[in-house]
Amino acid sequence: MHGLGKSRRSLAVALAGLLLFAVVVFAPLGRRTAALDSPTVDFSSHQYTTGEGSSKVTITVQLSVPSPGTTIDVDYATSDGSATAGEDYAAANETLTFPPGETSQTFDVTILEDDLDEDDEDVTLTLTLPDPNIANLGSNNPAVLTIQDNDGEPTVDWSSATYNVGEADGSKMIQVQLDTISGRTVEVFYGTANGSAEADKDYTAANGKLTFD
Repeated sequence: MHGLGKSRRSLAVALAGLLLFAVVVFAPLGRRTAALDSPTVDFSSHQYTTGEGSSKVTITVQLSVPSPGTTIDVDYATSDGSATAGEDYAAANETLTFPPGETSQTFDVTILEDDLDEDDEDVTLTLTLPDPNIANLGSNNPAVLTIQDNDGEPTVDWSSATYNVGEADGSKMIQVQLDTISGRTVEVFYGTANGSAEADKDYTAANGKLTFD
Protein backbone atom coordinates (compact mmCIF):
# COMPACT_ATOMS: atom_id res chain seq x y z
CA MET A 1 0.00 0.00 0.00
CA HIS A 2 2.83 2.39 0.82
CA GLY A 3 4.53 1.55 -2.45
CA LEU A 4 1.31 2.24 -4.38
CA GLY A 5 0.94 5.70 -2.80
CA LYS A 6 4.52 6.57 -3.66
CA SER A 7 3.95 5.48 -7.29
CA ARG A 8 0.88 7.71 -7.52
CA ARG A 9 2.81 10.70 -6.18
CA SER A 10 5.58 10.04 -8.68
CA LEU A 11 3.08 9.82 -11.52
CA ALA A 12 1.45 13.11 -10.44
CA VAL A 13 4.82 14.86 -10.36
CA ALA A 14 5.69 13.48 -13.78
CA LEU A 15 2.37 14.66 -15.26
CA ALA A 16 2.81 18.12 -13.71
CA GLY A 17 6.27 18.32 -15.27
CA LEU A 18 4.87 17.44 -18.69
CA LEU A 19 2.12 20.03 -18.35
CA LEU A 20 4.61 22.74 -17.35
CA PHE A 21 6.83 21.78 -20.29
CA ALA A 22 3.86 22.01 -22.67
CA VAL A 23 2.97 25.50 -21.41
CA VAL A 24 6.53 26.80 -21.72
CA VAL A 25 7.17 25.30 -25.14
CA PHE A 26 3.86 25.66 -26.95
CA ALA A 27 2.10 28.78 -25.54
CA PRO A 28 4.34 31.38 -27.29
CA LEU A 29 3.61 29.90 -30.74
CA GLY A 30 0.29 31.74 -30.88
CA ARG A 31 1.89 35.15 -30.23
CA ARG A 32 4.60 35.36 -32.89
CA THR A 33 5.95 38.82 -33.68
CA ALA A 34 8.82 40.16 -35.77
CA ALA A 35 12.26 39.76 -34.25
CA LEU A 36 14.00 42.85 -32.90
CA ASP A 37 16.58 42.67 -35.70
CA SER A 38 13.90 42.53 -38.44
CA PRO A 39 13.66 45.54 -40.82
CA THR A 40 11.56 48.50 -39.75
CA VAL A 41 9.18 49.92 -42.35
CA ASP A 42 8.23 53.56 -41.90
CA PHE A 43 7.37 56.85 -43.55
CA SER A 44 10.38 59.01 -44.38
CA SER A 45 8.82 61.78 -42.24
CA HIS A 46 6.05 62.19 -39.70
CA GLN A 47 4.86 65.39 -41.42
CA TYR A 48 4.38 66.19 -45.14
CA THR A 49 3.22 69.51 -46.59
CA THR A 50 1.95 70.42 -50.05
CA GLY A 51 0.08 73.29 -51.68
CA GLU A 52 -3.51 73.00 -52.82
CA GLY A 53 -2.43 73.69 -56.42
CA SER A 54 0.26 70.99 -56.49
CA SER A 55 -2.05 68.37 -58.10
CA LYS A 56 -0.24 65.56 -56.23
CA VAL A 57 2.35 64.86 -53.52
CA THR A 58 4.76 61.93 -53.44
CA ILE A 59 5.11 60.05 -50.14
CA THR A 60 8.20 57.92 -49.44
CA VAL A 61 8.10 54.70 -47.43
CA GLN A 62 11.39 53.05 -46.50
CA LEU A 63 12.98 50.04 -44.82
CA SER A 64 15.64 50.56 -42.17
CA VAL A 65 17.77 47.79 -43.75
CA PRO A 66 17.34 45.75 -46.93
CA SER A 67 15.63 42.41 -46.59
CA PRO A 68 18.22 39.79 -47.60
CA GLY A 69 15.88 37.21 -49.05
CA THR A 70 12.23 37.97 -48.25
CA THR A 71 9.79 40.18 -50.13
CA ILE A 72 8.07 42.58 -47.73
CA ASP A 73 4.59 43.95 -48.45
CA VAL A 74 3.15 46.97 -46.65
CA ASP A 75 -0.34 48.42 -47.07
CA TYR A 76 -0.90 52.18 -47.04
CA ALA A 77 -4.15 54.11 -46.67
CA THR A 78 -5.36 57.69 -46.47
CA SER A 79 -8.13 58.86 -44.15
CA ASP A 80 -9.81 62.18 -43.40
CA GLY A 81 -8.37 64.54 -40.86
CA SER A 82 -9.77 68.03 -41.39
CA ALA A 83 -9.52 67.40 -45.17
CA THR A 84 -12.31 65.50 -46.92
CA ALA A 85 -11.72 62.74 -49.48
CA GLY A 86 -13.35 63.57 -52.83
CA GLU A 87 -13.27 67.31 -52.07
CA ASP A 88 -9.71 68.09 -50.95
CA TYR A 89 -7.83 64.94 -52.01
CA ALA A 90 -8.40 61.56 -53.67
CA ALA A 91 -8.49 58.61 -51.27
CA ALA A 92 -5.73 56.03 -51.76
CA ASN A 93 -5.46 52.47 -50.43
CA GLU A 94 -2.90 50.14 -52.01
CA THR A 95 0.08 47.83 -51.30
CA LEU A 96 3.78 48.62 -51.67
CA THR A 97 6.21 45.74 -52.33
CA PHE A 98 9.87 45.74 -51.27
CA PRO A 99 11.81 43.05 -53.20
CA PRO A 100 14.93 41.70 -51.49
CA GLY A 101 17.66 44.36 -51.41
CA GLU A 102 15.36 47.41 -51.90
CA THR A 103 14.77 49.95 -49.13
CA SER A 104 12.56 52.67 -50.67
CA GLN A 105 9.11 52.81 -52.30
CA THR A 106 6.76 55.74 -53.03
CA PHE A 107 3.09 56.44 -53.62
CA ASP A 108 1.21 59.55 -54.72
CA VAL A 109 -1.73 61.34 -53.10
CA THR A 110 -3.77 63.38 -55.59
CA ILE A 111 -4.70 66.88 -54.38
CA LEU A 112 -8.02 68.43 -55.50
CA GLU A 113 -8.14 72.20 -55.90
CA ASP A 114 -11.11 74.46 -55.15
CA ASP A 115 -11.78 78.21 -55.13
CA LEU A 116 -12.58 78.55 -51.44
CA ASP A 117 -10.51 80.56 -49.00
CA GLU A 118 -10.20 78.08 -46.14
CA ASP A 119 -7.92 76.85 -43.38
CA ASP A 120 -5.05 74.47 -44.14
CA GLU A 121 -6.35 70.90 -43.94
CA ASP A 122 -4.85 67.55 -42.87
CA VAL A 123 -4.90 64.00 -44.23
CA THR A 124 -3.86 61.00 -42.11
CA LEU A 125 -1.49 58.46 -43.72
CA THR A 126 -1.32 54.97 -42.21
CA LEU A 127 0.85 51.88 -42.82
CA THR A 128 -0.12 48.31 -41.90
CA LEU A 129 1.73 45.02 -42.37
CA PRO A 130 -0.16 42.05 -43.88
CA ASP A 131 2.47 39.81 -42.26
CA PRO A 132 3.69 41.35 -38.97
CA ASN A 133 6.22 38.52 -38.49
CA ILE A 134 8.73 39.78 -41.08
CA ALA A 135 9.02 43.50 -40.22
CA ASN A 136 8.24 46.14 -37.62
CA LEU A 137 6.38 49.46 -38.04
CA GLY A 138 8.31 52.65 -37.29
CA SER A 139 7.55 55.64 -35.08
CA ASN A 140 6.53 57.97 -37.96
CA ASN A 141 3.42 55.87 -38.53
CA PRO A 142 0.77 57.29 -38.79
CA ALA A 143 1.97 60.38 -40.64
CA VAL A 144 0.16 63.64 -41.41
CA LEU A 145 -0.15 65.37 -44.79
CA THR A 146 -1.04 69.09 -44.59
CA ILE A 147 -2.66 70.74 -47.62
CA GLN A 148 -1.97 74.49 -47.60
CA ASP A 149 -4.73 76.68 -49.00
CA ASN A 150 -3.83 78.90 -51.98
CA ASP A 151 -7.00 80.99 -52.33
CA GLY A 152 -7.17 84.67 -51.40
CA GLU A 153 -9.58 86.14 -48.91
CA PRO A 154 -12.88 87.45 -50.29
CA THR A 155 -13.64 91.17 -50.41
CA VAL A 156 -16.60 92.46 -48.41
CA ASP A 157 -18.32 95.62 -49.66
CA TRP A 158 -21.57 97.51 -50.01
CA SER A 159 -23.69 96.54 -52.98
CA SER A 160 -23.65 100.21 -54.05
CA ALA A 161 -21.59 103.31 -53.32
CA THR A 162 -24.75 105.39 -52.66
CA TYR A 163 -28.30 104.75 -51.52
CA ASN A 164 -31.31 107.04 -51.67
CA VAL A 165 -34.40 106.94 -49.53
CA GLY A 166 -37.37 109.26 -49.28
CA GLU A 167 -38.09 110.83 -45.93
CA ALA A 168 -41.57 109.32 -45.99
CA ASP A 169 -40.34 105.82 -46.89
CA GLY A 170 -39.61 104.90 -43.29
CA SER A 171 -36.57 102.65 -43.90
CA LYS A 172 -34.08 101.46 -46.50
CA MET A 173 -32.63 97.98 -46.88
CA ILE A 174 -28.85 98.10 -47.29
CA GLN A 175 -27.06 95.11 -48.81
CA VAL A 176 -23.52 93.95 -47.94
CA GLN A 177 -21.88 91.27 -50.06
CA LEU A 178 -18.78 89.13 -50.63
CA ASP A 179 -17.20 89.10 -54.08
CA THR A 180 -16.78 85.30 -53.80
CA ILE A 181 -17.93 82.56 -51.45
CA SER A 182 -15.60 81.61 -48.61
CA GLY A 183 -14.76 78.36 -46.86
CA ARG A 184 -14.53 80.27 -43.57
CA THR A 185 -17.12 82.15 -41.53
CA VAL A 186 -16.77 85.85 -42.35
CA GLU A 187 -17.96 88.49 -39.86
CA VAL A 188 -18.22 92.22 -40.56
CA PHE A 189 -19.33 95.05 -38.28
CA TYR A 190 -21.40 97.95 -39.55
CA GLY A 191 -22.40 101.28 -38.09
CA THR A 192 -23.94 104.64 -39.04
CA ALA A 193 -22.43 108.07 -38.44
CA ASN A 194 -23.70 111.57 -39.04
CA GLY A 195 -23.08 113.26 -42.34
CA SER A 196 -25.35 116.19 -43.00
CA ALA A 197 -28.15 114.14 -41.38
CA GLU A 198 -28.27 113.86 -37.60
CA ALA A 199 -29.00 110.69 -35.62
CA ASP A 200 -32.27 110.76 -33.63
CA LYS A 201 -33.41 113.76 -35.66
CA ASP A 202 -33.20 112.60 -39.28
CA TYR A 203 -32.54 108.88 -38.83
CA THR A 204 -32.15 106.21 -36.17
CA ALA A 205 -28.55 105.19 -35.48
CA ALA A 206 -27.78 101.56 -36.26
CA ASN A 207 -24.81 99.28 -35.64
CA GLY A 208 -24.29 95.55 -35.45
CA LYS A 209 -22.54 92.52 -36.95
CA LEU A 210 -23.24 90.58 -40.15
CA THR A 211 -22.16 86.94 -40.48
CA PHE A 212 -21.52 85.10 -43.74
CA ASP A 213 -21.54 81.31 -43.07
